[in-house]
Amino acid sequence: MDDATKKKISEANKRAWSSGAYANRVCAGMTGHTHSVESRKLMGHDKKGIPLTAEHRKKISEAHGSGENHVLWKGDDVGYRGLHTWVEKMKGTPQHCDDCGRTKPPKGLGRTRSYFQWANISLRYLRDVTDWKRLCCKCHKSFEKKQKCPV
Repeated sequence: MDDATKKKISEANKRAWSSGAYANRVCAGMTGHTHSVESRKLMGHDKKGIPLTAEHRKKISEAHGSGENHVLWKGDDVGYRGLHTWVEKMKGTPQHCDDCGRTKPPKGLGRTRSYFQWANISLRYLRDVTDWKRLCCKCHKSFEKKQKCPV
């Protein structure tokens, strides 16, 4: 295809998009079938605010898979944040420190929500739930200092 033909096609596509000819099409499989602006608005508002049923949520979950069967599962190639999220999902949010036994953050500390953290024992960051322990910020910092943590 020569440059002149490519330019003609490009200009024709630009005109079609700017005129809104493609805007009404639902998908490529329904070429030529359009919905009016009113009916498109109704379709969006029709389901707004209606929670999904338990059956519907289950079907969505089965379609995407979960855990190792999930379509976006990375296995051992998971990143730092993803691994911490996985541990929190498996073991829950830490509520106390395994080293010092603290159950409440010190008074006057603004960030109480994340005062207790998951610390990786081996510092190899593997997907092994037994390789993690709950620590408060103070113990976590001293633990990683002793271990000479690279993170």
